[in-house]
Amino acid sequence: MENRLCNSFVANTSEKSKFFAFEIRTLREEISFDDSTFMRLLKTIADFNDDDDAIDEPFYRVFGLYFYTENDMIPYREVKEKQIKDFFKIEHAREFLQDLTGISVHIYSY
Repeated sequence: MENRLCNSFVANTSEKSKFFAFEIRTLREEISFDDSTFMRLLKTIADFNDDDDAIDEPFYRVFGLYFYTENDMIPYREVKEKQIKDFFKIEHAREFLQDLTGISVHIYSY
């Protein structure tokens, strides 16, 4: 199956985990105006189809989301994210999250 746009959210029900959720995001490496490269988050189908500066095919990055509290100050909490793993096929990202969380992951955008 060819790569498609996918940006998914998966809740994590494990009380032992620091992560409250996970996201699968579609990214692509592109060339910038100064000939360096950067990772572009593809949020819309227009972003996905705009591949003029693309170096390679889009890929999928799994992020873990967690709450960060500075100096244990409540109620101030900030959502932070941690990159976990990259996949070149959305099916592999889905299987990874299913194995990690034990929750069935449904992807509707491919």
